[in-house]
Amino acid sequence: MAPATSMWRSSGFRATGNDRVQKVSSGVATTFAGNGMASPGTNALLTKPEGVFASSSDVYVSDTGQHRVVKYALAGGDGTVVAGGNGVGGALDQLSSPSGLFVDENAEELGVPIINVYVVDTDNHRVMRVRDDTQAATLVAGGCLENPDYIVPCIQGGLHDPLRPWPDNDAELNPSSDNPPVYHFFGPSGLHVYLGTTVNITVADTLNHRVLMWFS
Repeated sequence: MAPATSMWRSSGFRATGNDRVQKVSSGVATTFAGNGMASPGTNALLTKPEGVFASSSDVYVSDTGQHRVVKYALAGGDGTVVAGGNGVGGALDQLSSPSGLFVDENAEELGVPIINVYVVDTDNHRVMRVRDDTQAATLVAGGCLENPDYIVPCIQGGLHDPLRPWPDNDAELNPSSDNPPVYHFFGPSGLHVYLGTTVNITVADTLNHRVLMWFS
């Protein structure tokens, strides 16, 4: 995870190591959510937030220490949990130290406009896509996605140097010839999502010291 002194900025907002998100305008910073609010509303208290993304109408915050993502209106006020918030864990409706965020305001599902939130689920070594309104979550990168069937049990993340049961045919085990394999994250932190005819997810695979692109 990023050190507590780092700042993740998005369109005039920044998450800081002081358990708060600040809004910066004309060089002046004011507390938008978290520690220091005079009258904190619902879900306003944060613990070590490490990601923030400002959409056209809302601000999304990775409340890292509480393993959730909270949405606030640009005007401030109460927050709504849109991802995680069900305790730390690896189930689809759980997060473990979320960090980087990206919000797709122009998604559709069965012709119905929806908002998708992409979350770097750092300590689960994966990226999740979560519907803003229903919290329905889908694994879109890392985790056990693309894990070869013959690696059992699946190793979701962390240090990983695949065994080579067929020394003369390494490509069968690790088609990318990379080590660790490209399907395997270790403590990812940041991401960017390109929304075109295909969805390309670029991930900072932090503890593997590389940047990967996933095609969805």
